[in-house]
Amino acid sequence: MKILESDFWEFILKRHMIYRRRFELHLPKPWTEDPILQHYRFCNVFRELDMTTKWIRSHWREPYMCHPNLSFAMSVARQINHVSTLEAIGFPEQWNPKRVMKRMQKRKDAGLQVYTGAYMLTGTLGGGKIEQTVMKILDPLFKLNLNLNCATLEEANSRLRMQAGFGGFMAYEVITDLRHTPVLWSATDTMTWCHLGPGAVRGIKRLFPNVQRSEYLPRTQTLLSESTRLPSWVPKLEMRDIEHCLCEFDKYMRVKLDEGRPRSRYNGI
Repeated sequence: MKILESDFWEFILKRHMIYRRRFELHLPKPWTEDPILQHYRFCNVFRELDMTTKWIRSHWREPYMCHPNLSFAMSVARQINHVSTLEAIGFPEQWNPKRVMKRMQKRKDAGLQVYTGAYMLTGTLGGGKIEQTVMKILDPLFKLNLNLNCATLEEANSRLRMQAGFGGFMAYEVITDLRHTPVLWSATDTMTWCHLGPGAVRGIKRLFPNVQRSEYLPRTQTLLSESTRLPSWVPKLEMRDIEHCLCEFDKYMRVKLDEGRPRSRYNGI
């Protein structure tokens, strides 16, 4: 089956229409006639609309927009990425790693979920998972007082990637949050740069089978330029949105071509 760029744009339109019908128009389900989108869970076209990001924005990011620990707090948020755990530990106005470990362990001992299931977290630093997160990743980062106020997202991403526990994906998650704060509001590359993870690369290769590695970013930039053709009810996309959707599009095509299934499934919508 030949996959066209029009298939990519159709996926974006269908997925965002689900959001609009559900949360803006408040229509009853089903919100789509697409059987794949009915039965499998896909992230929103815009990351800012996903439930965990909305919680982080309204409870941590916006209320503490000018707090000196904001950059660190976004690192805490994405290393854990589970709303109930973040509620339990609270925004780190004063960083107390022992208290944070105690509250996370309490949830674990009660049989409650501590982390998201969406991220593959590093397990190579030794110790239990909670100890590793708090004492070997977050506490050293806090003590470093890393400055992420950079001219570009790419530079900030590179700085964070040098720290333990922050590979390309995790660093990019934090940088994306900070892009909506004074730390990176003025970044000059929101429309020209993104971190292309494995899922996004697979999406690019589906659209452009013969693409070379050096062309990944230029192809993504081209897709962004073409997004201006989308109807006016779709908000303006940035490079992060294209990267994000390429990954989700790959998941969608995996189901459509009977190559596998996403982990998350609805009971039907």
